[in-house]
Amino acid sequence: METEIQRIVDFIREYMQEDEKVIIPVSGGIDSDVVARLCCRALGKDKIKLFMVTDNNMERKFLTNARNLAKDLEVSLTEIPLEERNIELIQILEKAEKDKIFNSKSLLDSNKIKCSMRSTIISCYQDKGYIIAGCTNRTEYELGFFVTFRR
Repeated sequence: METEIQRIVDFIREYMQEDEKVIIPVSGGIDSDVVARLCCRALGKDKIKLFMVTDNNMERKFLTNARNLAKDLEVSLTEIPLEERNIELIQILEKAEKDKIFNSKSLLDSNKIKCSMRSTIISCYQDKGYIIAGCTNRTEYELGFFVTFRR
């Protein structure tokens, strides 16, 4: 396992340019935790920053996990409270769209909007020069809950 970890760390080091910094969207789950730890190992704590989008429906354990990760790595964690803004946005779309293609009662619509809002936040960091280090799993990928970014 150590060989694979070192291979990934080397890849991150080779990919990054000297003056670049990384922003890592964390969820409080294991995937983003691993990405953050690998980036910290590869680049050092001064080159990484974490952020987490919070909302009213999230399990508090995920926020606790993200805070513990930031503490373990000795890096900052920016908490961005979206609360119910995804629901508000889908309700605005539902009301405005005459063809009734949006449904504020649908879990899929409101969660896809939440993903899109997270992607907008990622894009804002990217506009400030950060390299995005993220991860996805097959389910997220197939449902469209992860948007990839390029340099």
